[in-house]
Amino acid sequence: MEYFQCIFTAEQVSPEAIAEVVNATPCRVTQNMNEALLASYTNEEIKKALFQMHPSKSPGPDGMSPFFNQKYWDIVNEDVCLAVRNLLEKGEMWPDSNYTISPKVVANRLKCWLPEIVSPLQSAYVPGRLISDNTLVATEATHFMHKLKYQEAGFFSLKLDISKAYDRLDWSFIHAMLTNEGLSALISQAVHQHNIQGLTMCPQAPTLHHLFFADDSILFGSATTTECMQYRRILNTYERASGQKVNFQKSSVVFSNNVSEEQQQELAAILEVQCVKEHDKYLGLPMRVGRSKSAIFAYIKERLTKKLVSWKAKILSAAGKEILIKAVAQTMPLYAMNCYLLPKGLCDEIHQLCTSFFWGDIDDKKKIHWRSWEKLCLTKAEGGMGFKNIYAYNLAMLGKQGWRLISNPHSLIAKLYKAKYYPMPIVPFGKQT
Repeated sequence: MEYFQCIFTAEQVSPEAIAEVVNATPCRVTQNMNEALLASYTNEEIKKALFQMHPSKSPGPDGMSPFFNQKYWDIVNEDVCLAVRNLLEKGEMWPDSNYTISPKVVANRLKCWLPEIVSPLQSAYVPGRLISDNTLVATEATHFMHKLKYQEAGFFSLKLDISKAYDRLDWSFIHAMLTNEGLSALISQAVHQHNIQGLTMCPQAPTLHHLFFADDSILFGSATTTECMQYRRILNTYERASGQKVNFQKSSVVFSNNVSEEQQQELAAILEVQCVKEHDKYLGLPMRVGRSKSAIFAYIKERLTKKLVSWKAKILSAAGKEILIKAVAQTMPLYAMNCYLLPKGLCDEIHQLCTSFFWGDIDDKKKIHWRSWEKLCLTKAEGGMGFKNIYAYNLAMLGKQGWRLISNPHSLIAKLYKAKYYPMPIVPFGKQT
């Protein structure tokens, strides 16, 4: 077939490919940004970075932890500031100087500008952007594709597996790309040139064409030969430019339900990936949650059970068990609870496992449970142990997500939810329209 002529094998970095990526990348660092980034470092910046560090953080080459410099700042401030400025501005470093403050100073300065430089479709590295945003957007797109049956236009989601993402980057590409992102720029250029249509759930919704979180990537597009060829060409160009390599054997593509089986196989052959009914997980969470939530989230209970079995073999005091439950057992479901409402039955089962471990049940031999779990979830001032009520905590976390949507209306997930679920303006209670 003629469309395979655009496919190459990425074996070494190509200067032509680097030039193509750089040309597709808009310059987002303005003159004002550049002047602010290159300005001399002030004593206030250095002090702020130092006092943001945990006092008991591991000591640096000079053997001094941040606590020492924080406590005796009035005495050492001039020497510390001089050392940091010499390192950052002149490249000079004292043999025994503690240079761990310097990266913190640079990071604080970069944080101010990252939201304007990094694409909104990249959720890592930027303060205020959460991993849960990508999870929720991907879940919403997967749900839309699963329900799509009668619309003429079909869509696909391509989940990429990058082989040793950070081990294969070429230094010449990194140097060339210090002005911005590469793969995202190539895709954005193709969208601007109308070579990629992406996925649109409804007329008012933002178009999805890629979601990035560090090296975890998922691409969205129309289920057409032209669009798949474009994505394959972009990936080949990026491979030849960066030195990174997509593992197409581990990557997978899912098509919406209105795409025929024959067309799915043809398009998957163009992309050179396996066609699957559903992606397993994205960023550690299931991409589609059906009616059987208990089966989907059963892995949480399984992991917790394995932990508790290993702990039961050890001789632990009540205080030791309390710490393990609070610090490990009850934190294991938190990541999933940040995006999904767990079944109440699953939460009860987690409570039962923690209760059994705390009171020392062994196999089928139950010991006396002197207080109910509800009582143990009370604060210590109220006579409890301060354990979490998992279901109530789950509701609180989802409530926090709701508040974040309201307080950050310009985020990608907020725009998507608004377009799909409440496109009309919200009229305050009691006001006439």
